[in-house]
Amino acid sequence: MAFCPVCGAQVAMGQSFCARCGSPTTTSGASTLTPAPAYQGETSNPQRIAGFGWRVLAFALDEFVLDLVLYLSLRNSNSITFLEQGIFAFVANFLYFGLMVGLARGQTLGMMACRLRVVNATDRGPVTFNQAMARSAIYSVLLLLASIYDYHAKRKNNLTTKQAEVILRHGLLYLALAAPHLLDLLWAVWDKQRQTLHDKFAKTVVVHTR
Repeated sequence: MAFCPVCGAQVAMGQSFCARCGSPTTTSGASTLTPAPAYQGETSNPQRIAGFGWRVLAFALDEFVLDLVLYLSLRNSNSITFLEQGIFAFVANFLYFGLMVGLARGQTLGMMACRLRVVNATDRGPVTFNQAMARSAIYSVLLLLASIYDYHAKRKNNLTTKQAEVILRHGLLYLALAAPHLLDLLWAVWDKQRQTLHDKFAKTVVVHTR
């Protein structure tokens, strides 16, 4: 496929004059046809969207790393409160996912192991640092919201089985607080681009590196 160098109309190879403007398409027997413009998102090795199962596996590996770091950091801290644990976990998740994706070519340790990468959803180019931090912020805030009940329940450790109404009320509260976080993660199940809500907010998508 080629184009007229004057008006840009499509012309057939070997055609001497443009059908639209009449300009010559060859000079001294040498073709001056302009090649077709390449699609910006097109690559010789198209990126394949990561499936939900691969994302879950990468996420599980990342959470294992984070849980290990949190355990080693807090195991000797007997005086730390559950609220402080929640804040520490929030900061750890935010920095881990934000800095790893933003500085390590769009990959966390779990993504490296599963050969996945976060890229720009618009042109499939490298994710920017701001996108990585925005993506991590949404995820971490929803995770903190989902964790509020857990820390509250641990602080209220005097609950007994006889307090059925209290337990039920706390269970419903937990579901209400955890629902946004679960919806964020499960959105990738039915989304065509397998994007979570924090992916959509940051305009990113997760792909296979090969």
